[in-house]
Amino acid sequence: MNKKLTLAVIALVAVIAVLAAVFILTRPKPQEGAKTITVTVVHEDKTEKTFTYHTDEAYLDKVLIAEKLIEGYEDQYGFVVEKVDGQEANWQNGVFWALYIGTEQATTGISQVVVTDGASYKLVYEAFA
Repeated sequence: MNKKLTLAVIALVAVIAVLAAVFILTRPKPQEGAKTITVTVVHEDKTEKTFTYHTDEAYLDKVLIAEKLIEGYEDQYGFVVEKVDGQEANWQNGVFWALYIGTEQATTGISQVVVTDGASYKLVYEAFA
């Protein structure tokens, strides 16, 4: 029984190591130099505003903070967006700012989104489902 447990632990560690290596090798890497991006904001009343930014920043939060489009705070997981284009969405009230990269909802926080030249992003005022 003890030998089986040892082999299972070794197999688990090997799988974790392979998954970590795949993640490190395939994660998006910041692009050096100037980039142009568009950011569309969809407010609570469904009105939309589109902004175009030219930047050398690597991550989306840094661009939008510098341009004063978003406000919020840093926590242990990254930047937490509270206001976009002057409108607050408080998760305690059941609403938040959803982030989309192109047409897909982001699977990471805004602090982990790598800025790529020509990309489009969208911040949408949404209610929790």
